[in-house]
Amino acid sequence: DGIRPRVLYTIPSDGSNEVPVNTTIQITFSESMNMSSVEKAININPAINISDYTWQNSTELIIQLSENLNYSQSYTVRISTDASDNMGLHFSWPSSFSFLTLIDTDKDGIPDIDDPDDDNDGLCDTAYSPLNDESCVGNDQDDDEDGVIDQREKDSDNDVDNDGIKNGKDEDKDGDGLID
Repeated sequence: DGIRPRVLYTIPSDGSNEVPVNTTIQITFSESMNMSSVEKAININPAINISDYTWQNSTELIIQLSENLNYSQSYTVRISTDASDNMGLHFSWPSSFSFLTLIDTDKDGIPDIDDPDDDNDGLCDTAYSPLNDESCVGNDQDDDEDGVIDQREKDSDNDVDNDGIKNGKDEDKDGDGLID
């Protein structure tokens, strides 16, 4: 047909954020592709081991990864002009897309979106907020209902971040540079 192949869409899509670390990569092409040429033309940066390429109708490629992606990592998938369709026509230009995996600030293996203590300071993230969230059980209890969680009241004479300011008067008790 004389039409050069191109990428129609990808999963994850270009610019995606909060991509699960156990994702597969899917690429849909405009033409039936020469499968081996595409597989050789793919580069993922940073490098990750690929366990399998699965093709559906020679236009849809699913890339199975040998291991989970890293948290808080940007990945770029590139397909060089060496990729060709079944008629031998190559990409006119390289194709690429990038995405960012789920953030895990404290690197505890729990993405921030699911982590009730994403900075690992021992206080629930909801303790920094006037709203009390039930997702963090135990650490956000306020027995005397004065609006200050019990853990904070216990710690008010301590200096958790060792900055010389007692927790009771320190706006940044954990020393992360953000007002608690």
